[in-house]
Amino acid sequence: MKSFILLLCAFFFACTPESEVIERLQINKRYPLESWPDSAYIASLDSILATEPILKDTSTNEEVISINPHKMPLFTLPKSNQAKAQSSSAHKTTSSISEQQAEVQTSQKEENFVSSFSNALEKWQSDPSNTDNFKVVKANEDEDLFKLLSRTYGKEASKLPHFYTLSTLQSVNPGVSLEHLKKGDAIRIPKW
Repeated sequence: MKSFILLLCAFFFACTPESEVIERLQINKRYPLESWPDSAYIASLDSILATEPILKDTSTNEEVISINPHKMPLFTLPKSNQAKAQSSSAHKTTSSISEQQAEVQTSQKEENFVSSFSNALEKWQSDPSNTDNFKVVKANEDEDLFKLLSRTYGKEASKLPHFYTLSTLQSVNPGVSLEHLKKGDAIRIPKW
């Protein structure tokens, strides 16, 4: 009975209109400090902040080199014998630069081919019955899958990932052993 009376009193005091309504805190609004925090609270904050990692300033002051276009440097021309030697070495340098650029373009072509092939293969796998997504190629004698792909698409086909290509094409070519092709086997490959 005592607990019931205590519960009834607690309910009565909780429901009185004089109870203080606590306002929600708002972001970016300043509130006055009503009391100073005690030393135990400050010590606990200090211990928490001591365990936080210190963020270092990652911005570095790099020197910026600029050229004044109104004050261009002067170059002196070498003597004729030295000029011939330097021109031949300069020609070698420019040819090596052009070879490097050709290699970069070739690697970009190969990457573009691989991504195009993969995209076409994924599109075909999402709709395997659509005949617009594939074409049929017949295998020649003593030809494996990658020789067939190289014959069809060009030398970039040799850069395709072997396991992924083999397993994915096997899933859309049921009944044909892509690892051991025979002459005349009809292989479906992606078309783009």
